[in-house]
Amino acid sequence: MAHIVVATHGTFAKGIMDSLRLICGEQKNFTYFCAYVDSDIDNGETQISGDLIKLLDSFPKDEEVVVLVDLLGGSVCNEFIKLIERRPFHLVAGVNLGLLMQFVFAPEELGKEKILEMIEEAKASIVYVNSLISNDEETDSF
Repeated sequence: MAHIVVATHGTFAKGIMDSLRLICGEQKNFTYFCAYVDSDIDNGETQISGDLIKLLDSFPKDEEVVVLVDLLGGSVCNEFIKLIERRPFHLVAGVNLGLLMQFVFAPEELGKEKILEMIEEAKASIVYVNSLISNDEETDSF
């Protein structure tokens, strides 16, 4: 079974994991990391780099790890990019609850192709709902 890490700026990771637990129950293979909270803010990337190394090193080397971050190009994502050569893992930016749920119900072995498929399915769930419930274009504009 793959290890899933949700890592974000601030406490977003904790909040989205709380929502996931509410809907899907406890997930033993999921971990979260909240960057730049409390004392981390003053230490910047140097502090979180060490914490991320410890986190990645906590997983067995022969087991698959998927890291889901909040923002492509953000500092959390950039810090993980620096670590990809240190220990292989999948890195996905743009985490949302729909994508996390995809990982709850995913097969034990993931791989690149399955992860790409799950990302596409999650993208399809981002919609402008007003257009779904109304055929009248005038109600779409405010």
